[in-house]
Amino acid sequence: EEVGDYVVSCMTERGWEDGRPSCLQFQVPLVHAFDAEQLHALESFMTLCADRLTPFHGVAGLAVTTGEQGLAWEPEALDLATRYRAIYIEDIVTDRRHAPDGIKGVNWRTFVGDLLTERIGGPAAFAEYCKRCGVMPERATNGFIIHAGDAPQLGPVEEAPPEAYLRVNTAVRPLRNGKFGSMGSGSIDGELRFNHCTSDLWIRRFDGPDIWPPVTFAGLPHGPVGTKP
Repeated sequence: EEVGDYVVSCMTERGWEDGRPSCLQFQVPLVHAFDAEQLHALESFMTLCADRLTPFHGVAGLAVTTGEQGLAWEPEALDLATRYRAIYIEDIVTDRRHAPDGIKGVNWRTFVGDLLTERIGGPAAFAEYCKRCGVMPERATNGFIIHAGDAPQLGPVEEAPPEAYLRVNTAVRPLRNGKFGSMGSGSIDGELRFNHCTSDLWIRRFDGPDIWPPVTFAGLPHGPVGTKP
């Protein structure tokens, strides 16, 4: 099983659902982030998506990619996440379900829709808050595009977290979904996958030192650290 260079996935409202959002994900080769001409095309496409689709929020950057049967590769995704802080973990099913509840995390490019900014007073208040955090948001038709540096980062855990990612994380933290749940499915053979506890730690990985990755997975609670079991 191989991962294609170009992939587009979209999940829309099912017949039994009422008022649920859709989720669009796409992936392109890494060169699009580092070649000037292809970067311009990529950013133009992202702006087009933001203008036409009016999303709650969105991110772009380095992410774990898997084959069509992504469930089988969840342990590998967790392993990569424990080695690189800035790499993004996405799942179209859970990301779509929780989209209206707030942002899951930040990346090289983070889009925040105007509707979501109402949580802290609206677009003008959000833009001002970003500036106080050392972030200059770029105004789009229906929201803001926030840049975390000129190039996407992996963020090896042996190194200090990328400063630009830390600033963006501070700026969008009030808009975060504080009760995302689990980013992984259940384990039946003892393999490690994201659960409620490790998902919460990963989502908060830029909040402070020693949050992510955990020193050990042994003994971690099933729910977020600090909550009742």
